[in-house]
Amino acid sequence: MEYFIIGTSAVLLLFLTYQWLEGRRQSVHPMDRRQQTASLEQRLAVLEGQVATLTTERDDALRTIESQRMAQEELDELTRQNYILHEINRAINTTVDEGEIVTIILQAMVTLTGAESASIILFEEEDLRIVSHCGFGDGTACLPERPPEGFRDSIAWQVLTSGQPFIHNDPAEYRRYQPSLTHYVASIPLTFIKEVIGCINIHSMGPRYLLTPSKAEILQILGGQAALALKNASMYHQLRRQNEYFAKQAVTDGLTGLHNHRFFQQRLQELLEESVAQERPLTLLLLDIDHFKRCNDTYGHPCGDEILRQIASILRGHLGPQEVAARYGGEEFAVILPAMDLHRGMERGEQIRLAVANFCFQNPDRTLCLNMTVSIGAAEKLTGWGKSQLIEAADRALYRAKGQGRNRVCAAFESEITEEAG
Repeated sequence: MEYFIIGTSAVLLLFLTYQWLEGRRQSVHPMDRRQQTASLEQRLAVLEGQVATLTTERDDALRTIESQRMAQEELDELTRQNYILHEINRAINTTVDEGEIVTIILQAMVTLTGAESASIILFEEEDLRIVSHCGFGDGTACLPERPPEGFRDSIAWQVLTSGQPFIHNDPAEYRRYQPSLTHYVASIPLTFIKEVIGCINIHSMGPRYLLTPSKAEILQILGGQAALALKNASMYHQLRRQNEYFAKQAVTDGLTGLHNHRFFQQRLQELLEESVAQERPLTLLLLDIDHFKRCNDTYGHPCGDEILRQIASILRGHLGPQEVAARYGGEEFAVILPAMDLHRGMERGEQIRLAVANFCFQNPDRTLCLNMTVSIGAAEKLTGWGKSQLIEAADRALYRAKGQGRNRVCAAFESEITEEAG
């Protein structure tokens, strides 16, 4: 009952309040209502202006945020690219191996530009060769070493001969390219002090990638790094080959191509020391061409030189990997046989003697076939012997072979060996 009374009272109160408000509204003068309406409209206009201002400020803020986001993304990308370029520069300057350098460069091209296929072409004297490539779809990616037929009509050839880069400016076109040496999204010359040594090429791009101006600039920076590294590697290997050549010339007989007397003396000492340390035998052969002066007097020194070269060739054909042949002087030769006792050394000497005796020696113009023979002395190293004792023993055996009629192999006598050892 109490709830009913309370509810009825509330309804009655609401009704009375409505009636009072309605009476107030009807009692307002029409002029006052117009003023109120005008005031409300004025306030509404002010509010609408404020909303428009806030909307403009919001749009400006969003544009600023988007611009900052894009600038940050660009900064992040530039930071990433600079880091990659730094790492590439560090990597390619820690090696002089051409294969390693081109692999690093190709991987960098793919990483920095999104290339699907790329190649590096270098000048090789007056020719060209493809030193490496990737992404040509055959797994091993084995392109020919030499560019294909018609290459001189290609974009790369124009870049190589002009030194000017090529950057394709039509993404719709180059996106249709398939990996091929006839298609070029970009070709950048590798230039070292105004000398074009080759070019790096992008042949096709992934569908999600574009060769933007910033990527093209990065590609040219990469080309500069590659040119410097490849030229350094080339110069290093050229200098190394020159040093090896001069070092070889210092220990090589210029006429026969065998080791010279200086090398023979040095190597014999080393092998003697090794044989003592390892308790292994060592045999020395000394060879002399029979009647060589007569040959020179009869057919001339050019013919004699040719015979010396042919004797050297026979010796090379009868030596193992660790064995040493040298021109001892004039028409004499020496052969060091490590880990070989006197008996086996005599057998090797006999093989050489027979090979010489059965060989047709020719003069320089190949109009003669001469028969030549050699005399050989053999000696095995004994305990306590040095280099001079071993050479002396082999030399005595050689003169014995000469004295017994030439064209034979003689060993040092036991009595001579014992005498020398004492």
